[in-house]
Amino acid sequence: MKRSPALKINALRKLCALCVSVVQILLFLSPVTAQDATAPRLIIPALRLSEFVGQFPLDGESWAIDSWDTSVGHLQGTATFNDLGNVALAAHAEMPDGTDGLFVNLHTLQPGMHIVVLNGDSESRYEIVKISSVTPEDLTPLYPSDDARLTLLTCDIPTYDPATGEYDRRVIVTAKRVGR
Repeated sequence: MKRSPALKINALRKLCALCVSVVQILLFLSPVTAQDATAPRLIIPALRLSEFVGQFPLDGESWAIDSWDTSVGHLQGTATFNDLGNVALAAHAEMPDGTDGLFVNLHTLQPGMHIVVLNGDSESRYEIVKISSVTPEDLTPLYPSDDARLTLLTCDIPTYDPATGEYDRRVIVTAKRVGR
């Protein structure tokens, strides 16, 4: 039995209306907040990562990063975006339940690859110049700098010690701003 063109068009209209309804429900369940609209966005094309950047505040001794936090955070006290200095961002490589964190593949980046930060109306481009590994006590990668630098850090998964519940090393990606 053949359907008339009018029936096909009517069926397509109903399908489109259903799709629009599903999209509206999804937008309602996960709305873009005003903070999201103005928050900086970190883009790492090689990792297919595009995430808003929140804040990880100092808690007196270190940065307060909840073990279940699923965001990228700017480490309070480091330079801010669009200024000269060392902007430090962190995210988990692995979550407490063993699932991947946002920076799970940070160690796979290579010198010469690019990172983009969108902040308001400005876009800053960075080129990775160094990948390294340091102990958790070594804060030298986070020290202030005279140039426009972006430092990304996360725990080094293979160095997890189940006896202490700690990661013995941190992966550090250092990038220099190359354009705006």
